[in-house]
Amino acid sequence: MAAGVFAAMLTPQEAEGAIHRQGFARLALWLLDHGCHGVVPFGTTGEFASFTTEERIAALDRLIEDGVPANRILVGTGAAAVADAARLSRHATERGCLGILVAPPFYFKEVGEDGLFAAYARIVEASGEAVRLYLYHFPAMSAVPIRPGLLERLLAAWPRQVAGLKDSSGDFGNTKAIVARFPQLSVFTGDDDLLLPLLRAGGAGSITAGANIAARLLAEIHEGWQEGGPTIEAHQRALQDLWSGLLLKYPVTEALKEILAAETGDTGWLPMRPPLGRLPESARRDLLRSFRALPITLAQSQHFILGEASNGSPYLSRGYP
Repeated sequence: MAAGVFAAMLTPQEAEGAIHRQGFARLALWLLDHGCHGVVPFGTTGEFASFTTEERIAALDRLIEDGVPANRILVGTGAAAVADAARLSRHATERGCLGILVAPPFYFKEVGEDGLFAAYARIVEASGEAVRLYLYHFPAMSAVPIRPGLLERLLAAWPRQVAGLKDSSGDFGNTKAIVARFPQLSVFTGDDDLLLPLLRAGGAGSITAGANIAARLLAEIHEGWQEGGPTIEAHQRALQDLWSGLLLKYPVTEALKEILAAETGDTGWLPMRPPLGRLPESARRDLLRSFRALPITLAQSQHFILGEASNGSPYLSRGYP
């Protein structure tokens, strides 16, 4: 099962909104090079709800073709339509990906447990025996929480296929309770500053937006958390400042793209699919001033330069096992 530091990847886009093939692979490979155990395309940070099923399938195929190992990819396959989520999940499983991270069907609120169970059942059954399902609990966005009763039912039906959960609720009490109640699951936090507390509580790791710019800090916490010491505590304070003190004050995808564009000088990071758009100018100034006061640098930032649209020319990696 998955464990460690995973990056909830941004989705670089060309000016007209198409996924930037070269930039997508370049970002994924940079994250793996800088300590991430895996990457998660098409989560919330990656604007998953703004891309069609066909675009997401093609982008995953290209990531793998361009050198990103399938066994290091945990694919976000959530969709409002269960049939779309099932198709995306089956495709990711057939490509040999590490697993699927699936938000519950959204838009309809206050749905019952039976309905959610039926939705996830269709996804698992469509994906086959090899699927490894990680449920995505983010009620602030989906308004559809993943409750313990649902987890119990899914585990009873598919004990091998149901592998874990990402908790992006920000409620660490809930995360700890899930870890204690379901020790067979890999439980991840969606908050950068909760990685160290979760590891100490027996959790699996993190799947976070901040990893896009702070991968090494998170990786070093994961590598050294058992020994502790002043370095780990300093890293923890930096992550607290990044997450609670900065990113939570702004829409996260928009903020990260502004930071990358400003720090690299590459405005190619700025395109987003509507309804997302750039921060107001005053917010941009405040964001960048606050970021530059943090003890975080984008090492080897040239690897974040998107350059010209690839038009099918892959950015090849050095190779991964």
